[in-house]
Amino acid sequence: METRALLLLCCRLVSFMDAPAIPRLQACLDAKKAFKVLVGGVNVELQIEHLIHIGGNRWCGIFYHTLSNRLLFTFSGFNPRGVVDTVTYGVHALSLQHIHPVCGVSEFLLDAAMQYMQHPDPNPDAVTDTNGTTDTSTCFLSVLHKYPTADLTLTGFSMGGGVATVIPYVLDMYPTLSQSGMTFPASVSELLDVFTRTRGGRKITVIGFGSPRIGGAHITQWFGEWCSQESKHIVLAGVTDTHTH
Repeated sequence: METRALLLLCCRLVSFMDAPAIPRLQACLDAKKAFKVLVGGVNVELQIEHLIHIGGNRWCGIFYHTLSNRLLFTFSGFNPRGVVDTVTYGVHALSLQHIHPVCGVSEFLLDAAMQYMQHPDPNPDAVTDTNGTTDTSTCFLSVLHKYPTADLTLTGFSMGGGVATVIPYVLDMYPTLSQSGMTFPASVSELLDVFTRTRGGRKITVIGFGSPRIGGAHITQWFGEWCSQESKHIVLAGVTDTHTH
């Protein structure tokens, strides 16, 4: 199955978690069974590792694709469920429309990325960190340890694509950001080690679909150096903006 089609499938799954068919994902997770679906005549099998809900209609799905030996960290886009969601998130976005003075990325996307990293993990079997907490960063770490040879792709549609880009950037900036006063889960230091290609020995790819602008020229440079050459932001159908933000 083509990589882009696989990633779009994952984006669709986490962006429509309220759809009647989607509880199948949770059922597969609970039963520790693979999620199977027919896409364009091709049978696709995904192992559902975690489904993380941080409020509203914002989800992160962690999938493992056996055929390609790839972990897929997938973040939902802005998908309001009504007027209240639209107004609440719209006002929140307007209040964080500036560039963060320390790391130089969108404050709105940085806030969303930090919410994912710090959110309590709802999985009762989650591994705790050194402080005995079960946040999403610890969840990310446990999955990466479970599949030590798997490559990693972070992806998402719209806001989710921005979050998928900002999370590895925040990890790379962790020493600087922690010194500036930002609070991180205890697992982030080890998570950075695993994320780093030279230490973790895995290819890290970021692919965003219709993602908003992340930051300035320094983000473009970091994106090209830190992520694999397959990384890109797909702006419009048939138009690919590679290593450009």
